[in-house]
Amino acid sequence: MGKNNKKQFAASKMLWITTLLLTIYCGHKYYVNTWRIDRKAINENENLKVIEDRINPNNASWASLARLPGIGETLAKAIVEYRQLNEPEKKQKCFNRCEDLDNVKGIGPAKCAQMRPYLFFNDG
Repeated sequence: MGKNNKKQFAASKMLWITTLLLTIYCGHKYYVNTWRIDRKAINENENLKVIEDRINPNNASWASLARLPGIGETLAKAIVEYRQLNEPEKKQKCFNRCEDLDNVKGIGPAKCAQMRPYLFFNDG
């Protein structure tokens, strides 16, 4: 094998390896980005489903309330307890708007804003 043939073989080998590595890299980037986009679409669809099934804090159980973002078991039980203490005769609703939930200890404007898309306050 001549000197030129060895250089040509080494160059073609480097080109082959570079092409292979580039193909693997691009395929990986495509797969990862596709997976992220698919995951994002799935999460958005899950959120839409949750928003379609909004919760009325005036009659929801603590277990339903605990599913709200930023609300766990403790705050959910606090909402139910506040509702029971402040709505004894069931003549009027305890919560007419999201801001009324600020009266429950542990819930402030930030939590209220976080929950707002998942709540409704009328009977209809």
